[in-house]
Amino acid sequence: MSLSDKAEKQLLELWVEKYKWLKLHTGDPGEACTSNTAAETTRKSVTWGTPEEGAGKVVTTSEAKWEEVGSAETYKYVSFWDAETNGNAGGSGALETERTVAIGDTFIIKSGKWSVTLS
Repeated sequence: MSLSDKAEKQLLELWVEKYKWLKLHTGDPGEACTSNTAAETTRKSVTWGTPEEGAGKVVTTSEAKWEEVGSAETYKYVSFWDAETNGNAGGSGALETERTVAIGDTFIIKSGKWSVTLS
């Protein structure tokens, strides 16, 4: 089945309304997005741009910033959630570049560096 451009836009509009919280992972989060969770458990909110019909894609318009992380580890994935704590997972993806952090470092995913695509 192939979705129409209009249906893709509508699904992405639902996505940007619901899944605004990012959680860090040190490996593949799995289907439930609960595996390989980072020691840095604070979820950060992001804002999303407006999905455009025909583009099939939406991009973050704000950064996610974790300051003074409490553990040395390597971040490899993020998952998306509908709540700051608990809630429901909406999916996950690998970071463009893995990042090893030391205790006290700041980790930032810059605006425009994360997208969700339907095709």
